[in-house]
Amino acid sequence: MKIIVEFESEDEFEAFRVSGKKPRKGKGDKDESKDQGESETSQAALEPKGPGASAPAPIQPPAAAAPTFAPQAAPSPFGAAPAAGVAPTAAAFPAPVASGPAPEVLALVQKISEQVDKVIGMGQPADKVLDWFQKRSGAGAEQATMDQIKSVFLPRMSTEMLTDTAKLIGMSPEQIALALTPRQ
Repeated sequence: MKIIVEFESEDEFEAFRVSGKKPRKGKGDKDESKDQGESETSQAALEPKGPGASAPAPIQPPAAAAPTFAPQAAPSPFGAAPAAGVAPTAAAFPAPVASGPAPEVLALVQKISEQVDKVIGMGQPADKVLDWFQKRSGAGAEQATMDQIKSVFLPRMSTEMLTDTAKLIGMSPEQIALALTPRQ
């Protein structure tokens, strides 16, 4: 951004420089008496009054005691904290919750993903494979990419649907069984 300021005389420039304000007239408008009066008045208002005057004191809170905010501890979802030296009971901590699909399901999803990549590599049109998986994955997958299908929608499928999908894309029953075998 480039800003150009034009002055009609050196006096106008000097008044601008001293006051730190832009002149308040448009091009061709000239009312020296009004501009000079405003400039002097505003400059006088900014200057400290009297000898040794300084900046005004900062605003102080009212002298009357105002109510203060005293924060309170939020209630704990685990109940009251145990007293010092007392070990927490097992009931104080929630049991861990399994999140996500079982490892066997993830193994089958991985095998299906590998098979899809192999099928596309052998010449199957990728857009037709994607369209088939979008329809098979159900609601919400209409605009999904193949990576989203593999990482989001396949893990959400039931084991039966994954097994059926694996068969339809050419995986042998042995490959499917091996993927679904729990690992230790």
